Amino acid sequence: METPVTMQHDLNRRARLRVMLLRRRRFWRSVLYFSIGTALMVVLVLANRDAQQFRELTREGQVVAEALQREADTRGTLPLLLPTLPPPHDNIHERYVFNLYYATQIHWTQPVGVCCSRYPWHFFLRSDGRSVILYDGKHFSSKLMNEREFQQTAEKLGFSPSPGT
Repeated sequence: METPVTMQHDLNRRARLRVMLLRRRRFWRSVLYFSIGTALMVVLVLANRDAQQFRELTREGQVVAEALQREADTRGTLPLLLPTLPPPHDNIHERYVFNLYYATQIHWTQPVGVCCSRYPWHFFLRSDGRSVILYDGKHFSSKLMNEREFQQTAEKLGFSPSPGT
């Protein structure tokens, strides 16, 4: 027959064991929630970075296309070089490859590539891409192409297969 002291000791031991198991479970649950929260924050930061870079690439392409269109409208002839742009786009000549032959290529292919990003822009959560300025015979336009699409159409647009390399 168990004595009351022995029964109390057994109850205390079981209670301590249950509390220890609850604490362990709570600890691992906290570690899991912290890990999920950290991973979610990293994904959100990377998505924000990609979105900002995508907007910057889009805007830069639009600025170049508008400058080329303005120059063509002003002079009445197609520009033979990239125009000089105000900051922050003033180093466009370093970041873009200009197709010197687009004015003659327009006769046998449309649209023709006028210029493109020298190197692909690297994104974390979407495929890498380039800004491509196209001319359709009347208007300059900017298009964002993922790198695979660009490599497949580069020659048709009048670019060398790998501009900038």
